[in-house]
Amino acid sequence: MSIRLVVIIVTAVLVIGAFVAVIVSLIYFVPRAFFTPSNNVSPSLTPIPTIITSVATTTPLPTPTLTYPSATPSPQISQTTLKLYKGTGFTLLYPSSWSILTCNNSTNFELDPNGGDDEIGIVCTYAQKPITIIVSNNLMGCLGTPVKIGNLSVVRSSITTNSYIEYQWCTVSNPVLQITNRVGPQPSSAIGTVNYSPQIEQMISTITFNSQP
Repeated sequence: MSIRLVVIIVTAVLVIGAFVAVIVSLIYFVPRAFFTPSNNVSPSLTPIPTIITSVATTTPLPTPTLTYPSATPSPQISQTTLKLYKGTGFTLLYPSSWSILTCNNSTNFELDPNGGDDEIGIVCTYAQKPITIIVSNNLMGCLGTPVKIGNLSVVRSSITTNSYIEYQWCTVSNPVLQITNRVGPQPSSAIGTVNYSPQIEQMISTITFNSQP
């Protein structure tokens, strides 16, 4: 082999080796240059904002609960502390500490356990006292339980409304006395806070009916 041929072969090997070295360097160093942080910039983690979507929910308000006064019977009253009321075709006795309101446009009347002055001959358009007595000739609106109070047959009932309890007694008689006592937690002119059922039933036991006013 001539010296010239040897030189050509060695030169070719060196050139190929240099070319391969350049390719390897490019493969190794170029990606690191792109993906390695610079010495002047510190890597930081920027938190991704979290979006919280809240769904408004509506909780139903609790239904208000009314607390009504206790129906514990009050002490019984004696005959010496009663007043006589003479109506159209009947008489009754009621506690002397109560005041009475009578109407000039009807035979109805009312009783006020809170006392005060009697009111005679008032124009009556609506209930003004906790206890009202409507005088009628029929039992319309008198639904309830038949009971006996004294010698009288009575239809007794109670109705609960949004703001009070209405206790009612209707005498099975002629005329019919429809007696109502309204009791609630918030007092007003026509609503009391005390249940006077015992006194009313004692009053009913004193009612007598006659054919003449």
